[in-house]
Amino acid sequence: MYLVSMNVSLVNFCIFSTIRALPFLFLEWSVDEVKSWVLDLFGKSELAKNFEDEEIDGRILLSSMVRTDEAMEKLGLNTLGKKGKFLQKTAELAGMTISSYVWGEFS
Repeated sequence: MYLVSMNVSLVNFCIFSTIRALPFLFLEWSVDEVKSWVLDLFGKSELAKNFEDEEIDGRILLSSMVRTDEAMEKLGLNTLGKKGKFLQKTAELAGMTISSYVWGEFS
């Protein structure tokens, strides 16, 4: 009985540890993984190509550098709708509210 309880506890620990780590896996995304994410998000290969050309990986994706208007324009996010969607989805990756994310509390 004790052995079964111990195994269940170990399984629960592994599941909990994995779930806690998942939100930060994007930090390890390669340029190709970011490109795929952008393609899934916007459905536009030219936008995805821009992210690839600028060598945006997971760490850069969540840096304050790409949240500037100038950077978003360079990446092809040239409408308020695209910029808003990008900011919202990257904030969700970071597990933050959009207002705290935009104002640089995650840099």
